[in-house]
Amino acid sequence: MNINKQTISRLLIGGLDESDPHLYMRVLFANSLLYVVGLVLFSFVIFHFLISKQYMLGMYDLGALILVIFIYLHLRIKKSIYLTGHLSALGMMLFYITFIPGTQNENLSFVWVFIAPFLFILLNGWKVGSLYLLTLFAVVFPMAYLNIGVWENGAWNSVNVYRFIIGLMLATLIAILVDVTQEIANKREQSIKGREQKYLNELKRLSITDPLTGLYNRRHFNDVFTEKVRALQGSEHFLVFFILDIDHFKAYNDSFGHQAGDEVIQKIAHKIKEFIHRENDLVFRLGGEEFGGLIETRNLEGTKAWLEQLTDAIRELHIPHSKDATLPCVTISGGISAMNVTSNEDMSILYKMADTALYQAKNAGRDRFVSEFY
Repeated sequence: MNINKQTISRLLIGGLDESDPHLYMRVLFANSLLYVVGLVLFSFVIFHFLISKQYMLGMYDLGALILVIFIYLHLRIKKSIYLTGHLSALGMMLFYITFIPGTQNENLSFVWVFIAPFLFILLNGWKVGSLYLLTLFAVVFPMAYLNIGVWENGAWNSVNVYRFIIGLMLATLIAILVDVTQEIANKREQSIKGREQKYLNELKRLSITDPLTGLYNRRHFNDVFTEKVRALQGSEHFLVFFILDIDHFKAYNDSFGHQAGDEVIQKIAHKIKEFIHRENDLVFRLGGEEFGGLIETRNLEGTKAWLEQLTDAIRELHIPHSKDATLPCVTISGGISAMNVTSNEDMSILYKMADTALYQAKNAGRDRFVSEFY
């Protein structure tokens, strides 16, 4: 049976936001650790009460088990490591401060103290966890030194104290290294994911934009047209579509060359984008010297009059035209169509009406817009 990361996550924590991998791993570790420690403590409670008859140790284990169960349930419900880490540290600190003098290292009971660095640091991070540990050590180390000859049935001596201190310091160092290493690894992973996302975003941008003008391309127009229609269905807005192209563009290319023609396309595209700049307005390069746009509006006549001013804006660029053109400077001609969107209409007619209006503008002498409203 295959058990993947998502399966383990559901079993341990019932689902969790993985946007921060470091916190996710810490919560996952906390759940695993509390689950295992809870099972071990439950076993010891049974052992001490029913087999060894060491009721004092059994009470310590029972108190620790109740605390672990409380923290475990809190973490599963809240799915937040911050309060869980503090509760765990404070609870374990209280447990150790009473457990150490109470057991006096009988039957090597101090072995449980060496779990403290991993509990405190891996649940709270090495900075906060180290502060909790320093507080614990400030109480425990003097206690270990001052109780020489009392603990371990009188066999406790200064050598044991130094071993105890060194062992805890080494455990602390290991816990800090584990946490720091994990943090570095997570930052590296996040950095890699960030670069990958940036690369994917750039690929997506390139896939929907025209490389020459920076406007949206025909492919994106086909996609967004359907989305616009769906979004406006049943609303009071009109969807306005316009299509335009550069007058006598072939003559311009023949006279000045294709590079100059590309520069003209770029200048006109920039002017169109500058003119039509509202948040919901979209402008496209549909192909060659042909451009299009989608506009949402409630004021149909006002939008029509505004778009017609685009011809003036292009003419004011004062781009000299070919001698074969009918006008001295580069101009545009366009068609405008509009519909109130309903679910029962074939919206492809919007494109056809604008295209028909464009040819009417050409036949009427160019340098103008013609409107076809449904």
